[in-house]
Amino acid sequence: MLISYLFLLGACLGSFITCTATRHALNQSQLGQRSMCDYCGVNIPWRDLIPIYAFLRLRGHCRFCKGQFPAYSFIFECSLAIMLPLAFAKLSPPLFILVTAFLFYLTFLSVMDFTNRLISSRLTIGGGLIFIVWHYLLLGLPDSLLEILLFSLFLFALCFQQKMGVGDFILLLVIQLTFGIHFCLIVTLFACISALIYFLCTNQMRYQIFAFVPHLTLGTYLTFALSFYI
Repeated sequence: MLISYLFLLGACLGSFITCTATRHALNQSQLGQRSMCDYCGVNIPWRDLIPIYAFLRLRGHCRFCKGQFPAYSFIFECSLAIMLPLAFAKLSPPLFILVTAFLFYLTFLSVMDFTNRLISSRLTIGGGLIFIVWHYLLLGLPDSLLEILLFSLFLFALCFQQKMGVGDFILLLVIQLTFGIHFCLIVTLFACISALIYFLCTNQMRYQIFAFVPHLTLGTYLTFALSFYI
């Protein structure tokens, strides 16, 4: 029964975070405004806001104008609905709270990056420092200082040569300092595979700004899921 509650809670929180992040990215009011279709502007009925179920029932389209809703909302609803029960079953309560909060943080940044192709440096750095200190107080540093320094210099070199954005560099640094170099490398591997598949399956042009944070987030979800069973 508890697993079912966590599944529903994860789906609801995924829906809430994507909605909040989208409004923040578009500079819309967070309070006093009902959810509405981005195409026709009609308020969305409550039954069409039920996480996961409503998206499947309407096939991802508005009931009124048939405009397509963003698929990332459905993806994050499903991801958090699955990850919360898994994390609760495998982690101690303090670490469960840390991992869950970190996934919320990544999900919020992903929606911002997908919407604007830009993430807030203050939010990324501020939130990252909180998680780094939080993990240090729980478990200490994940790697030796020399390993941290060398890997940080490697990421900085990639950023300096414009092989990745500043926001991607900061986020990878946060993942490394919070969960360790090996975890970060696996996340990067999954993220690159996901980005390559997305690039090949869409009309994304090489000269367009590419939103990489959602792929880092997907890589983090997959790495956590694998770590629970390895």
